[in-house]
Amino acid sequence: MQAKVNELFQDGIRRGRPRAETVRELINEGESSSSHIRCNICNRVFPREKSLQAHKRTHTGERPYLCDYPDCGKAFVQSGQLKTHQRLHTGEKPFVCSENGCGNRFTHANRHCPKHPYARLKREEPAGGQGKSQAADNKAVAEWLAK
Repeated sequence: MQAKVNELFQDGIRRGRPRAETVRELINEGESSSSHIRCNICNRVFPREKSLQAHKRTHTGERPYLCDYPDCGKAFVQSGQLKTHQRLHTGEKPFVCSENGCGNRFTHANRHCPKHPYARLKREEPAGGQGKSQAADNKAVAEWLAK
């Protein structure tokens, strides 16, 4: 089964919701799994307790990670989602197109350069090492970052 899942994603292009057939196969695999870390709602199995806790939020709708930027208040299911969102406030764009001479920057590793859609992104701090560069000049953002 794992080979089938890897086959779907090996080219790195396929994203989004998996096919219904793949979901059914994963559920069947979960029913016969030896893992004891199992969702009591849908029976899905997980390698770690932390993964199960994050998964349970899909059932409960809980969003415990709140953006504390002034007047924002958006909430997220996972801490990584919050961190990515906060880059909108800071202006941080740590991912750069790997195509020579391009230099387009992005807030998240899963974005694609419009000029080079097949080029991978690499994590790189901006010149001068200022990870939160542009927006730190903004007084409100600077105060928020100083908290």
